[in-house]
Amino acid sequence: MTTRRLPLLTAGLVLALVLTASPAPASGPDAPGKVVAPDRWAVLLCRFADSPAARPFTAAEYNQAFNSDPQGHRRYFQEVSYGRVHIDADVYRWRTIGPRSAYPGSFLTSGYDFLGELFRACTGKHNAAVDFSQYEGIAIFRDGRQLDVTDGTACQFGDTCTTNRRIGVSGAAWIDWTAIKRDGVTGWRTIWMSNQEEALNEVTDHELLHAYGATHSAAAADNPAQDECFDGSSGQPFCGHPWDPMNAAWLGLPADSHPLAAQKVFNLGWIDGARRCNVTTDGPQDFQLERLAKPRDNGRCLAITIQVPGATTAWYVVEARFPVGFERDSSALFGGGGIPGSGVLISRICTGDDFFCTHEPMVVGRDVNPQDGMVDTGSAYWQAGETFTNYTGTIQVQVLSKGAGFYTVRVTRDSTP
Repeated sequence: MTTRRLPLLTAGLVLALVLTASPAPASGPDAPGKVVAPDRWAVLLCRFADSPAARPFTAAEYNQAFNSDPQGHRRYFQEVSYGRVHIDADVYRWRTIGPRSAYPGSFLTSGYDFLGELFRACTGKHNAAVDFSQYEGIAIFRDGRQLDVTDGTACQFGDTCTTNRRIGVSGAAWIDWTAIKRDGVTGWRTIWMSNQEEALNEVTDHELLHAYGATHSAAAADNPAQDECFDGSSGQPFCGHPWDPMNAAWLGLPADSHPLAAQKVFNLGWIDGARRCNVTTDGPQDFQLERLAKPRDNGRCLAITIQVPGATTAWYVVEARFPVGFERDSSALFGGGGIPGSGVLISRICTGDDFFCTHEPMVVGRDVNPQDGMVDTGSAYWQAGETFTNYTGTIQVQVLSKGAGFYTVRVTRDSTP
């Protein structure tokens, strides 16, 4: 299996990126085709020998988070993948590995070699009870809180805490972990998770999406000359945005948005066939753009992919968002959960190196308030009567009208010099 670089999420800091192996070409109930066989995951719970005696969550709570919670990982992936991914997880009880000092360094100093040592230790402790040849994925949860209060309870703001169990990353993902053999096989989708605020949390969905192939995403002005939260090498960060859990994940919350359509087309392979409306020739074309979340089986586009003239691997991607399914605000913990209403999003992505964009999708928008590091919703969310023209003038997207769960969009491509 081909592997490329991988993405991770840390406690507030992105350290690396990931791309993935090719996804399985199956379809689900919201798109023509059938549901694929379950993706079996082994969920392994491991604690350092010098961690506090109390486990943060029980095996039953992790089982609920993966398998039965209506906002849990199984239901989330069934919805966002249109039935292509059906997670079926077996959760194995807490087991104790060596003290933190038995694993020198951290991810910050040793990268995946360090995580490999945790993988070896945790899978080794569970090996007698787990037939790893039966699983496609391995999810390792450890209780080693990033910080522990000296009396052994969970660290809260204002406490005096120790840092002896810090491993340098809150979550990490690998697409095809082949470094270690168990039960005669190698090669699992793998995630490593530290303790979060809840057993069910968006950080885990973020890492699971990485394991299936999603990259990080961000937002930026369309014109690279504006250098507005685009060129990370200049010292400016990418802008945040609320339309993709691969941009930002909130601790202790179920995921409250789908991945961007650009992720689903190019990185995950969940939108294809007739539901990907591909524009590679000049002239105006009209499309009905179905909502990305919980689409109806009506043959409308789920994504319009527009090839940039003169750049064979550079694309603009157009999608429609409506607050239904996981994109509806269902969180009692965070008032900003869900997406900010209905609208049309435009992002850009490159699958090669012949354009100024990146392999990570970038939502087109402006950072009106540079202090908040977030794209302005009004500038990125296109409404009926509005027109987007890319900075070179070769692509125009007109939002003609809004319907019940869809938008009518006109795309005009012009490759003339």
